Amino acid sequence: MSPAPTEEKVAKFREMINATERVGVSEFARSKSWRERLPEAGCFEVVDRNSVVGYMLAPDYALALSDRIAELESQAEEAQIATMFKVREGRNDLKGGADLKASALDYFDQHAAALGKIIDGD
Repeated sequence: MSPAPTEEKVAKFREMINATERVGVSEFARSKSWRERLPEAGCFEVVDRNSVVGYMLAPDYALALSDRIAELESQAEEAQIATMFKVREGRNDLKGGADLKASALDYFDQHAAALGKIIDGD
């Protein structure tokens, strides 16, 4: 689904949360007029004695909402990955062999006191 219609449906759904388009639980049993109104309305508040018990979405609105959630999850994941790479930017100097050994020994020398406390259980 293209972004524009999806965004329009998501925006309309968000507006509907505060709207008055309602269908009562008892109306489901005695009438089918709500079925004709649902495709146009996109969403109904389902009420039982004036208390909202849920929302009914038309299939295309449910799909648009699901698509938007998936898109936002993907954007969040991409942002997390970008952040991880940015944090690790300065750590790309991979070492091996003698260079790694020398670097490790230098690290141990610089942190000998703290490492000794860990070994001694302090």
